[in-house]
Amino acid sequence: MAALIIESKNPANLKILAAMAKHLGDNVRAIDVEEIEDLLFGKMMEKEKTGQKVSRDTIMKTLGVKNDS
Repeated sequence: MAALIIESKNPANLKILAAMAKHLGDNVRAIDVEEIEDLLFGKMMEKEKTGQKVSRDTIMKTLGVKNDS
């Protein structure tokens, strides 16, 4: 299965493209910016996967997240 993400500033364009895809028999699903970021972050994590265990504190420090504990 392949997928295509199209960004547009014009919602009418997206509506036309979605209708055309449906007419061709393809599935259409709208996703928001956060879902795109999650997908890209997951892909980045998969690429960097080493199989080694790392503590949560190390990950948060690397991401620049302050520890609230």
